[in-house]
Formats: sequence, C-alpha cells, structure tokens
Amino acid sequence: MIDVTVRASIDPVKLATGLKDAIRKKALRKALRPATEPTLQAAKSNTPRRFGFLKRSLSKKVKVPRSGNGFGVVGPRSKMVYVRGVVTRGPRKGEPRRFRPSYYMHLVNRGSKRSKAYHNLDNAIRAGGPQFSMILAAKLKAEIAVELAKLTK
Repeated sequence: MIDVTVRASIDPVKLATGLKDAIRKKALRKALRPATEPTLQAAKSNTPRRFGFLKRSLSKKVKVPRSGNGFGVVGPRSKMVYVRGVVTRGPRKGEPRRFRPSYYMHLVNRGSKRSKAYHNLDNAIRAGGPQFSMILAAKLKAEIAVELAKLTK
C-alpha cells in the first residue's frame, strides 16, 4: 500500500464556508474524480502486462467522510476476479485458474526477493501529483460556483 498525502490551501474552500456540509462535500467529491485521473492513467500506462488483468482492474475511488477531508484511492479493485486456463496439478485439478490482481499488486509494485519491482504506482503518483492540485483547485472552484449559483436562484 502506498500512502501519499497532498495538502493544498485553495481559495474556493474559503468561498464554501457559507455552504452546507452536504453541498461542500458534493463539490469536493466532484472535483476529486477528475483530479485523480492523471494518476490512474499513469498507473495504467506503467503496469507490466502478462495477461492484462492487473491493468484492467486498476481504478479510482473517491470518498469524502464525515470529517470533510476527501481522498482518492488509485489501485486494483478488490472484487475483480479473472479466469484464465485450468489448474493442471493438485487437489484443484480441472478447476478454472483464478487471478485476483488485488492480491498480487504489492508484489508487482515493490517486488520481492525473487521478482523485479516495477514501481508502477510509485511512478504514477510522481507523475500525477503536480497535476492533482491544479486540477482539484480548478474543478473545485467551478463546482462551488455552480452550487452558489443554484443557491442564489
């Protein structure tokens, strides 16, 4: 797991002080989605390919909890299971071979004693990080302007 915190003081947040919490969170959620997109695209472009399951499972999730501090997560979806081939040995012989990218993403990213590290998520964060705050500020400003316009009608 990679833990990165980006803190930014953005002007539109000061505009949102008069808004209700629900409206502020909605605007933040709408702004976080496009802000995490460059990181997701960079992660997909750097992901090594064997069957393509890992690349297909990469996605983003945006949450804004009660505290109001929003965050975006880029990584493999935990529920994705891909089937390819058949198990040829052991007690599961004849059953379909299942692949869960969320189970082996950490090995691809950081490597192990026997496998090479690709650092695809680390590099994606470095590539998408500078754009994140710029996109977030622009989208948040636009969303708050839309919400304020709705309130003044």
